[in-house]
Amino acid sequence: MRVRNNIKGKVYNKLIEYVFEQCDTVSMRKYCNQQEKETNRISNIILSDLQYSIGGIVETYSEDFLEKIYTHFKDNSIIFNQKYKEDYKKSCSDCSEEFYKNTIEYNKKNVLYNCIMWIYYNKVTENFTDMYHDDLILKKDYMVEEKFLEKPLHHSIIYYFNFSEKIKNIVNSKNDIYSWCFPLMLEDISFYKDGYCWLDSIAHEELCFIYCKDEEEYKYLKSIGIEFVEDKFVPISKDELYYVDYK
Repeated sequence: MRVRNNIKGKVYNKLIEYVFEQCDTVSMRKYCNQQEKETNRISNIILSDLQYSIGGIVETYSEDFLEKIYTHFKDNSIIFNQKYKEDYKKSCSDCSEEFYKNTIEYNKKNVLYNCIMWIYYNKVTENFTDMYHDDLILKKDYMVEEKFLEKPLHHSIIYYFNFSEKIKNIVNSKNDIYSWCFPLMLEDISFYKDGYCWLDSIAHEELCFIYCKDEEEYKYLKSIGIEFVEDKFVPISKDELYYVDYK
C-alpha cells in the first residue's frame, strides 16, 4: 500500500521500532553513474589541483563548498573544452543562440556540482559498506534491459544487511525515510521478512510502499501516524510480493 506523505520524526522512530520487531533484513541501493567516464575526466582535473582531495571533499562537503568549486572551475578551459562546447551546442540545436548563451553557464554549474556529488557519494557509500561489511549477507547487481543498448545497463547495486546492533543504530540515526538518498548515503532503504519485502522506498522520487500483512497491521500503522493513499486495507497475495533469496 502506498504511503501518502514522508515518514519522519516521531512517526519514523515508531515505524523503525516496529520494523525491528517484524522484519529481519534491510537493503540499501547504490546507483551507478551512467556518465562515469566524463565524471572521472572532470574529477581527475579537479583532484589534480593541490587544494582538493577526496578526503577534503568528503570532510567539507556542503552547498557553500559546491558553490566554491563552481567559482573556481567555471572558466577552466580543460574541463569546458572545445568538445564540451560542441556537444552542448548540439544538445541545443533546436534552441536560439540567446537560449544557448543564457543556459551554458547554468549547465557548467550542474556539471561541476554533479561531479563533486559523485566523488562524495562514491566515498561515503564505500565507507559505509566497509564499516558494515560483517553484516552484509548479499550484494546484488541490478541490471536494466534497454532495447537501444547492446547489453543490459548496470543500473545499481543492492546491499542486504542483517539486523545487527550496528545496523539498527545507523537506521535509528536518521530522521525520515527519504533521507536515504544521493549523495549523502546509500539509497532507497527497504525492509524484509523471510525474504519478502515489507517496506519498499525510492527516496529521490519520494515513493514508499508498505505491504501490510492484514487489516490489524494496517490500523496499527495508521495509529502511529502513517498516512496511506488508500483509505482502507487492501490485501495483497504472496505471489504479488517482491521476494529475495538472501539466505
